[in-house]
Amino acid sequence: MPIKQFFVVALTWGALSLFAGCSDSQSDAHSTAKDPSKTIHERLAAVKDLTDQSLLADLAKNNFKDWDDESKKVRRAALEKLTDLAVLADLAGNDEDDKIRDAAIERLHATVETLTDQAALANLLKIIEDPRVCFATAKKMTEAYEKLTNQALLADVAKNAKHTGLRLMAIEKLTDQAALADVLENAQYPSDDYATYTIAGGAIEKLTDEALLANVEKSAKDMRIREMTKKQLEPLQSPIITPMAQVAQPGTNGLITLIISGEKGCELFYTINGQNPVPNKEGTYKFGTVPIQVNSGTTVKAIATRVGRKNSAVAIEQYPTK
Repeated sequence: MPIKQFFVVALTWGALSLFAGCSDSQSDAHSTAKDPSKTIHERLAAVKDLTDQSLLADLAKNNFKDWDDESKKVRRAALEKLTDLAVLADLAGNDEDDKIRDAAIERLHATVETLTDQAALANLLKIIEDPRVCFATAKKMTEAYEKLTNQALLADVAKNAKHTGLRLMAIEKLTDQAALADVLENAQYPSDDYATYTIAGGAIEKLTDEALLANVEKSAKDMRIREMTKKQLEPLQSPIITPMAQVAQPGTNGLITLIISGEKGCELFYTINGQNPVPNKEGTYKFGTVPIQVNSGTTVKAIATRVGRKNSAVAIEQYPTK
């Protein structure tokens, strides 16, 4: 055998032997930590030697009914070395032991404080499911969202997070129109209609690109999203201009009092100069809650607007009615 080939074989064999030795060492430490016949000092020392996350997870998650107080200390020690976010989230939400749940939440808190990697932050937000965990970690989850700026990863959270509240928080940070359309087209929505309408409604309101909206209306996987988008593409209903009286009343100096009403949640704009209303344009006024007064014969034009919806057609009225 050539010398070069001999050294390659020798090095490979040495690496494999070292790996096997490490693996055996980890397995032995795991067995010692789990063995109730060993002293607590031996078991905790074994946990200290463990680095294999799957073996640490096994110790932390094994909540056998016959485990004594010393064994619970072993669980806690293993949990303190866990870095697997999915395992920590599962323990925080589902473990029968209150102290283990609290310790898992503390580990999640500590993890959020040190996480800077965008993909890792997104993964954390996707795996939290239990409402108790969301409540207990609300402040830290907010911190995680503040750090998460990648639009594609935010869209991933909005589509796939297990908790409705965390999906909504992701949608609030989404600004990219294509990413919002992707959420609407491809997300797996819950069977609960209220949750679906809440999640999708937030995305639809922020999606103002009509071409993308039209594509969502045709292509969204969820029929409920297609129906919601179809409604979003329809213009708002025209406002209704209503006079308090059809003609000027005595003592009003020829003025007629009007109110303008429209769909819930929309803003109403009007003109009295014969021009069509254009928000933020000179001569266009916003109607609030106080009736307006116009001279007899004035032409009043009004429109309804709302973010994410098409403006209504112009409503036109002139008083007195001819």
